[in-house]
Amino acid sequence: MPLSSGKDVLDLADAVRGEPVLSGALRMLAAAEPGATPADLGALPVGERNARLLRLRQHLFGPVLSLSEACPACAELVEIDQPIDAMLDQAGAPAAPITCQLGADLYSLRAITSADLAAVANLDEPGEARAALARRVVSDPLNDDAVPVLLEAQIDEIAARLARLDPFADLVFLMSCPVCEATWEAMLDPADLLLRELDQEAETVLEDVHELASQYHWSEAQILSLSPARREAYLARVRR
Repeated sequence: MPLSSGKDVLDLADAVRGEPVLSGALRMLAAAEPGATPADLGALPVGERNARLLRLRQHLFGPVLSLSEACPACAELVEIDQPIDAMLDQAGAPAAPITCQLGADLYSLRAITSADLAAVANLDEPGEARAALARRVVSDPLNDDAVPVLLEAQIDEIAARLARLDPFADLVFLMSCPVCEATWEAMLDPADLLLRELDQEAETVLEDVHELASQYHWSEAQILSLSPARREAYLARVRR
């Protein structure tokens, strides 16, 4: 995969800066997967997209995620380390559409994609967004027509089936507080995580460039042409 140099990091951070999380994450994946476009990647089941994002994160920033969240009971900061390989072992194959019965009728149900999530992102009312998302993923299995109206009970059934159809779409971790012993489920959004880590890495690279340029009066291009190991060796000398 590309994105291995400081210049790659800065160029990509510039490209996704200000983008919504969904489109920014797809742009990151497209940069890392030659031949893939954001539109192609947006059509993937969310679970498959999550797996690709985690592989990219592993390549860029290492094999272990350090996750932290405040305990909802006592506010203690709880941290866990999660190996990415162990997570990917649970990813499974990309979710294929299924035929299911909702009430008296048979429907075709496919996994949610990033394009689906983007299409309902501007709907402020949660119930409206949930219903619109359900209508996007359900169709008549005979003619592939969209289903215009769904009852609330049918939407609930669709949500339950989607969780089984594409379990890697929602990444949940059990957290336990060492202080008060409370337990809770924490959600991980790989798209949001990777964009934040990219932004932090870009800031680190810029600080390195600033420090070396101030000392040696090199240009940004000259500094970024150095290998990471060579750049660190010069930084170590500057900081003595």
